[in-house]
Amino acid sequence: MILIIGAGIAGLSLGWQLVQSGADVTIIDKGKAGGGASGAAGAYLEPRPGKGKLRALEWASLDLWPEFAKSLERESGIDIGYRQDGVMYVAFPEAKQKLEQSIENHQASGWQVEELPGKSLQSRAPALSQHLAAGYILQQVHHLDAQKACQALVMAFIERGGRLIENIEGCRINNALEVHTAAGPSFMAEKIVIAAGHGTALIEGLPSDIPQSRPVRGVMVELQMSRKSPLVKNPLKSGNCILLPLSEGRLLVGSSHEEGEERAEAPQAVVNQLLEDAVRVVPEIADLPIIKTRAGIRALVGDGLLRLGCSNENRNIFYSLSHAGAGYLRAPVIARELAKQILDPGEEPNWIAPFYKI
Repeated sequence: MILIIGAGIAGLSLGWQLVQSGADVTIIDKGKAGGGASGAAGAYLEPRPGKGKLRALEWASLDLWPEFAKSLERESGIDIGYRQDGVMYVAFPEAKQKLEQSIENHQASGWQVEELPGKSLQSRAPALSQHLAAGYILQQVHHLDAQKACQALVMAFIERGGRLIENIEGCRINNALEVHTAAGPSFMAEKIVIAAGHGTALIEGLPSDIPQSRPVRGVMVELQMSRKSPLVKNPLKSGNCILLPLSEGRLLVGSSHEEGEERAEAPQAVVNQLLEDAVRVVPEIADLPIIKTRAGIRALVGDGLLRLGCSNENRNIFYSLSHAGAGYLRAPVIARELAKQILDPGEEPNWIAPFYKI
């Protein structure tokens, strides 16, 4: 049996890939599946500018997303709100030059960009502030509903015979791959995968070469728009402000990036700042009711780059960590290639090779 500790996007996508290969897989989590950082994510799929190995991995994963989403929706019966209609970047006069530089960097990295001069901004999105000075559409950005994607992964994983056990506290692992929990149950695994993000620090008995993370809190606010005529129809980004429309007229506003915060809560001051930034971009947002706030702890290791690998101290313990804000974007490639490493350690990794430590 393969035991995955952590039921966020990394653990769930890996579990689904493994059961598709016929593996016997159990996923456990200290809370609800998709309830941590993965549930407080916007899930817009945008490779960052640049041409390094991590950017190549992200583009390869973006290319896989249409089929990944189609298969996931087919197996789970859940619409994950997957869309490929791009994102609109906008800027006020004081940030216009910075946005133009960012767009140049995107174009140098191969992005397809459409400029929206003058009044064309409001013609595309009438609710936008009249004070905006620049706008561009990055056409290759995809996005989806993060929480529905996690629900779909749970359903597809279980339908394939996987087991999910939630609200497990006090994990302790020994060298024989026995996993004991504070209030039971216990597990005997052949292989273990650590995909618990910042929760890794709560697992006792891990090999010393499993990377430890630092916390970064992310907060998002969910608002209710009109279902028939939503204010925001396509994703918008202005500086640190992100507006993501979801199904049923819901709108996500986010997200904060608070280094060192370990409490998964949404302070009112942070919520107020997110809403203030959003209202400046789309003034009528001020009239929308708040459905709920979301908070999660992202986990970054060291320089924040991806960390994948197999422990040298115990070759049957693997890890998938430091996905930061790109866990959804990278999920199809990482799940596929890490599953191959777990099932056949002799398999030569491809896209994940520069980040896979053995």
